[in-house]
Amino acid sequence: MKDAPLNILMLAKGYLPDDGGIERYSREMAQAYAALGHSTYVLTQCSGPLGVLLDGDVTVENIGQQGGQALIFLRMLRSWRNLK
Repeated sequence: MKDAPLNILMLAKGYLPDDGGIERYSREMAQAYAALGHSTYVLTQCSGPLGVLLDGDVTVENIGQQGGQALIFLRMLRSWRNLK
């Protein structure tokens, strides 16, 4: 019997279009969850366009890179709260 799909929320320090180890790992993990049929949402800070976009079956929200870690954390928290 197959388990029911999950709602996965990933908080990623980096994601595409930046290319590096963390960005690639984050994307591959998100794509793997989606390939298993899970609804996958990624909150990240990257150099790409701000806002929500689709990366295949993965929904990615880029909150931007401006500000220190505390401000980034608060923006991620606010975005997560808006998902409920």
